[in-house]
Amino acid sequence: MLLPFASCTAVPGRQPRGVDHIVIVWLKRPGNAEDKAKLVDTSKDLQRGLPVIRRMSFGRPLPSERPAVDDTFDLAFVMRFANRNDLAAYETSAIHQRAAKEILRPLSRKLVIYDIEGE
Repeated sequence: MLLPFASCTAVPGRQPRGVDHIVIVWLKRPGNAEDKAKLVDTSKDLQRGLPVIRRMSFGRPLPSERPAVDDTFDLAFVMRFANRNDLAAYETSAIHQRAAKEILRPLSRKLVIYDIEGE
């Protein structure tokens, strides 16, 4: 019986339940508290300045001994948007472009970004 898993499948004609934009950051100066604080403050500024961001959370990796878990990053951000159009508006906004150019990229050694559309 597959009924318990019904919520995990896409339903034709159903609208997506939002888009999550996940940004994982490895700092040039790993573990640097000042750099982390600057990124967190910048993310809070983005959330205040861009109403298309419905929700934002951030945090550090949870240490894990499991081989499948990557806990080598310094900080991760998860932003929720209503839809693809709102994500696109965020990505092309001047405030986001400036933050990425002036804060995020200069402090980051590596970035991995995932965009996930909910079903």
